Amino acid sequence: MSDALDDILSQIPKKYFTRPKKLLKRLKLAYTVGVPPLLVVPMTDLLNESAGHSFHIGTPDPEMRRIASWIFTTVADDHPCLLVIITALWARSGREDLKLVGLLLANLGGVESTVNPWDIFYELIVGRQSLALEVVLEIAEEMARGGNVVPEDEELWNWAKCGKITHQFAVLVLTLRRDGELPKDLINAAPEGGELFERIRARLLTR
Repeated sequence: MSDALDDILSQIPKKYFTRPKKLLKRLKLAYTVGVPPLLVVPMTDLLNESAGHSFHIGTPDPEMRRIASWIFTTVADDHPCLLVIITALWARSGREDLKLVGLLLANLGGVESTVNPWDIFYELIVGRQSLALEVVLEIAEEMARGGNVVPEDEELWNWAKCGKITHQFAVLVLTLRRDGELPKDLINAAPEGGELFERIRARLLTR
């Protein structure tokens, strides 16, 4: 029996992995597989508008994980190629693109042992003036589930020194630390954020 997602992915030429624009165009088509009925489209439009995504299709999680698995299978251990894909997805900033970034980063450490996915995520954050906190948390949580150890305090302080966004990013990453003392001076010193960020700050300070 034919599988619609497999059909779309199997028709993407491998050479497109060196042509990000063409690859991303095909991936957007793959995102549409398994999407709930058109009844939910107004809700995805609202989510797209409120979070600033370039699009939000509403692709279910199982399909997103299959797409990520297909990318790893196709690219194998070509880390530079994966990094190009991650960067292109991040720049397009569709809701599904960012979900895929999280899935790829979560498993990147297994591709090449010298790669630190947190460093790559930090570099992506540095280039943004703003970002929905929900997106940062979702990607970070996916990375933690993938076995990527939360950075130590020294590294988080280095991030914090680079500006408001990266300081808040360091605080958000601390929500994933389960053991040991939290650097509460780093948390207190973070620039003021929106309501969600301040709730997270308060919760961390009372842990």
